[in-house]
Amino acid sequence: MKIFSVKEAGDVLDAPDLETFFGGVDWQYKDPVPSYFLEEDSGAKVGLARMLANTFLERRSAVLWITETGIWPSTEHMDLFLRYRASYGETRTVKEAPVHIFEQDDGDAMISIVAIALFFAWGFDLISRDRSLAMTVSHDEWLEYRFAPGHEQFIPYFEKWIAPSLRSD
Repeated sequence: MKIFSVKEAGDVLDAPDLETFFGGVDWQYKDPVPSYFLEEDSGAKVGLARMLANTFLERRSAVLWITETGIWPSTEHMDLFLRYRASYGETRTVKEAPVHIFEQDDGDAMISIVAIALFFAWGFDLISRDRSLAMTVSHDEWLEYRFAPGHEQFIPYFEKWIAPSLRSD
């Protein structure tokens, strides 16, 4: 796992900026777009973190951008997050360095960062480095997924493997 500021990440990803990297795809959505909500159970959140790490790292590498923190302060314990990242040599705050790039052998680190983000009710965007798949998780605990043209096979995969860990209301 490598951790970057927004500017550093844009440079590493060879994009004009991070917004362009995440948004510069003709994203497709299942029609109609379903609503998915996170389960409240911590075990379900760990299971979802595992499934997301496995799904995105199957495509070699993934980029996770933490976009929302501090909205529900009672759900956060920043010391846990800071000390976890310090174990990787990172001393900047999540606001200074919100972007994590994971390679295939970073599965445990990705599960940990995603689980912490889910536990802390943080919003984040997740994208495969090849930009074939992306997800947004909101601080309001909903999730949406999208895929690049030609990757419609992700719909049945999502419905079989990821949707069972979510609520659809």
